[in-house]
Amino acid sequence: MKRFSLLLLALIISRGTTRAEVLVLRNGDQLTGSWVRVTGEKILFKSEALGDVSLPMSKVKTMASTTPGVVLVKTGEAYSGRLSLLESGEWELKGEDGGFRRLDASTVVAIYPLEIYQAKGEEAPFRPFHNWQGKANVGYSLVRGNRDASTISLGVNGTRRFPNLPGLNERFRTNYLLTMLFANTRTSGVRTSANSITTSLRQDYFFSPTNFAFALGQLEHIQAQDLNLRQTYGGGLGRDLLHRPRLGLQFLGGMTYVREAFQNADLRRNAEALVGEKLSWRVSDGVNFENYLNFYPSVTDAGEYRVDTTSTLGIRVSSRLSFNITLADRFVSRPLPGLEKNEVILTAGLGFNF
Repeated sequence: MKRFSLLLLALIISRGTTRAEVLVLRNGDQLTGSWVRVTGEKILFKSEALGDVSLPMSKVKTMASTTPGVVLVKTGEAYSGRLSLLESGEWELKGEDGGFRRLDASTVVAIYPLEIYQAKGEEAPFRPFHNWQGKANVGYSLVRGNRDASTISLGVNGTRRFPNLPGLNERFRTNYLLTMLFANTRTSGVRTSANSITTSLRQDYFFSPTNFAFALGQLEHIQAQDLNLRQTYGGGLGRDLLHRPRLGLQFLGGMTYVREAFQNADLRRNAEALVGEKLSWRVSDGVNFENYLNFYPSVTDAGEYRVDTTSTLGIRVSSRLSFNITLADRFVSRPLPGLEKNEVILTAGLGFNF
């Protein structure tokens, strides 16, 4: 029994040793651990001694991987096998059949472990509630004195991409936005409220690396404009004009159908065109700015239009928390008699990054 235990322990130790990978640098240093990915001419390596280390590939001399990897090349193909970096700078793959394939480093877009590629790449199953990125925020204000007032603001801004790996062209992208404001004021015994809720969902389908078709739906309740419910449904075409690590810019255009129900029982139905943009800008490692703007000129009522826009400035507090300032504006050219055309909402609060 003791001999069996020692044999089992030796087997476990040997397995752990074979899984360790060695990264040899051109200055002679060595890192032991496991590689995470290769993108943008850099390799991310999880060192046993230093943790996550990002290095330029120009500083790496050789590496031999003990885990299967997938190499994505500029022509769109993906090759899998046991991965090695040769002193010549070429990548070598050993396939399951024992054959070898060499790839010039200049043709490589990205390299991932097979397990990661299967979980997030083109072969991954499409699950609507997985791989979301964005932020949720909450804010609260309270006034007590001659005037009692309280305000609660909630918001969610998220994007889901599929596949979700650099080096692979997106096939689907989902954008979700939710803004809610609950405001109550009591003056001389008279209570008034100005609640506002907007939620929208846009699904993009890419038919080329930068061009996509989209379908959208949006629901709005704006108490200050006596709007019980505005429903907007539509679709069209869009284009990613900029798609960089720090800067993204999208433009889109299409047609929508709008149904508006007001508190005075007034019901309006319109066909509207849609021209919009979405800007994402990472100003620095700790500061992000996002803006979207949609312009809806009426097709059935010439000269009428409406605009909705939301801008958010996020300042990182920690890896998960941020301080957010959001400005939203809902404009209609033909409001109900006696009401303002603009509904402007400025909120500030803590955000949770997901």
